[in-house]
Amino acid sequence: MSTAVVPVAVPAATDTGDAASEARAAEAEAKGTAAVEAELEAIAELKECFVRRYSAGTRPWIPFHTDAYEVTVNVALGSDDAFGGGALLGVYGGEVRAICREEGDATVHSSKLLHGVTAMARGVRYSLIVFFDRKGQASGRWAAKRDAAPSPNNGDSTLPSAGYSL
Repeated sequence: MSTAVVPVAVPAATDTGDAASEARAAEAEAKGTAAVEAELEAIAELKECFVRRYSAGTRPWIPFHTDAYEVTVNVALGSDDAFGGGALLGVYGGEVRAICREEGDATVHSSKLLHGVTAMARGVRYSLIVFFDRKGQASGRWAAKRDAAPSPNNGDSTLPSAGYSL
């Protein structure tokens, strides 16, 4: 089992994208794993956890979106070569990139990362999705965002709306 950390800085509670925030992100990168773990400790309140199932007939793809909470953990419950299509994509480093994974690999990223899943061609893809937020953060963001968007699991093979957000 391995973990892929997509290179997107997890923002501090007061992160405004200014030079000080960028300096904190650079410092955390220089300090390595210990600094990242300390930042995650501040965020480490579990908010949502579920298994996502993709197949050509039920949930064929997910358009590019961002997530509602601070940090997303996506664990591959099968290897990418066990099904056709269904590639996890992320937009970082100025380009769209496929995030290739084996069974048990975890992708950890800021929920601000623009990401999606390509159309399934064959087989079934399963992922364990876990969302974390800052301790004490109001927990209504997920329900409010979910309820405002159409569901891609509407019981038929209709593709989800391009405006769907998780």
